[in-house]
Amino acid sequence: MKTPTLIVRLVGLYLIVQNSITLIQAQRINTMGDMGLTQQQIVGDIRIYAVVGLLAGLATALFAGLLARILTFDAGRE
Repeated sequence: MKTPTLIVRLVGLYLIVQNSITLIQAQRINTMGDMGLTQQQIVGDIRIYAVVGLLAGLATALFAGLLARILTFDAGRE
């Protein structure tokens, strides 16, 4: 595995871990007790952001080689 591919794959894994933790924390906030409408909207926004980040991390980790070639302008194959 080449260095750019490794770096891109590590970024994808970081996104997966970070956004999974964010989803767990958002769930724990909901179990803490009553919240107002504004707080519920904020937690909903955080949850949407975490899901999008999780999907981006999965795509990045799965397609790391292709994405590394695109980002480094390398036309060759690994």
